[in-house]
Amino acid sequence: MRAPQIAGMASGMTWRERWRRGKRTHGIRHAIFFGGWLLIVAAPIVGLLPGPGGIFLFAAGFALVLQTSPWAKRVYVRAKRRWPRMGALVDRVLRRGSAQRRRERDKLALAGASARAAPGALHGPAGSPRS
Repeated sequence: MRAPQIAGMASGMTWRERWRRGKRTHGIRHAIFFGGWLLIVAAPIVGLLPGPGGIFLFAAGFALVLQTSPWAKRVYVRAKRRWPRMGALVDRVLRRGSAQRRRERDKLALAGASARAAPGALHGPAGSPRS
């Protein structure tokens, strides 16, 4: 028995591929956006209850809004530039792909710079006034 096909989606696709393709439709994107704002608005209300529930609701809503809103992405980038430590922490918590690529790129650049540094490059040649 064949699985029912969703309009425009191949049956050989994984659930992750179907989700990514489905997020491109305007209706789904709007639902994710408003669902994210609903979680953000509900976070202070849940925050009144004992426990850290409001923090998790806010983070989930923030992640959903960031996925679907160019305006929210611009505001987030401006905040990251103003407070880089906060931005790095949020990127790590949200497990953003761009942050992972940036960390890998910085790690490779640091390794390349340390490999190119010659032993006498910092102090100058032997017998010079800087040594």
